[in-house]
Amino acid sequence: MSLVRMSYGGFVAYSMAAQFKECVERVVICCAGVCLEEKDIKNRLFPVNDVDVAAAILLPETAETMRELLLYAFVKPPKALPSCLLNDFIDTTATNSTTSLSSWSMDNDIYQPELPIPKASAVD
Repeated sequence: MSLVRMSYGGFVAYSMAAQFKECVERVVICCAGVCLEEKDIKNRLFPVNDVDVAAAILLPETAETMRELLLYAFVKPPKALPSCLLNDFIDTTATNSTTSLSSWSMDNDIYQPELPIPKASAVD
C-alpha cells in the first residue's frame, strides 16, 4: 500500500509505515512536522515559541485552548461555542493515542518522537 497524507494525517501515515513496514511500500508526507527542530521554532517557522506551547494548543485541556486550536484549524472558525460543549469534546477525545505529541523529548536540539526521524527524499 502507498499513502499520501498531509498535516496530522501525515504523522499518522508515517507512524503506520514505521509500525507496519511489511504493509506500507511508500509514504508521501506534506506539512506534517515530523522533523520539527528547535531551530525551526526559533526561526518562526511554527507560530509558537516552544514545543510545550504547541502541545498545549494541539492537545487542548481547556475550552480557551480549544478555541485557539479552532482558530488554526478553520478558515472560518465557529463564532460562538459554549465552554461546556468544548469541555465535553476535550473529555471525550482525551485518549492515550492523542497524547503521542506530548511524549516528544528534546535531544541534541531536535524534538524526536518515539518513531525514527524520516530521511527526506524526492522522486525525480
